[in-house]
Amino acid sequence: MIEKKLKWFGESGLHARPAGQLVSRSIEFESKITFINCSNDREGDGKGIFSLLTMELQKDTDFILRVDGYDEKEAMQSLLQLMVNHEFIAETPDLGIKRIKPADPETLRNTLLPSYITESKIYKRYMRQK
Repeated sequence: MIEKKLKWFGESGLHARPAGQLVSRSIEFESKITFINCSNDREGDGKGIFSLLTMELQKDTDFILRVDGYDEKEAMQSLLQLMVNHEFIAETPDLGIKRIKPADPETLRNTLLPSYITESKIYKRYMRQK
C-alpha cells in the first residue's frame, strides 16, 4: 500500500470535471484507489465519481491518496502526473513529477489519453485531418 498526503490546489474544489478525469484514470488500474479528505475524514473510491464528489474536497484542503494493489506504483505515478498536469495539486520537488508543458501537445496528448484511444483507427484518422 502506498499513501501520499497532498493539498488540493484546484480553484473550485473537486467538482464533476476533475472527478471524472480521476475516475477515468483510476479505472485503468486493478489497484484499489482511495481518496481521503483530511478535514472531514470522508473517503472516496477513486473508481466512483459520486463517491469522490461526496468527499467535499475544497481548495487548499489536505487529502490522502491511498493506492493498494499489484500495480500500485504505476497507478500512483499516473494519478499524480494527471493531477500535476491539470494543476489539481501543486508541483513539488518531493513528488518527483514535473508538469508537462502545454507547448508540447503531442507529449501531453500521449500522457493523458489511454493507449486504447491513441491506437484506434478513428483517432488516427482524426489526427491526420488536423
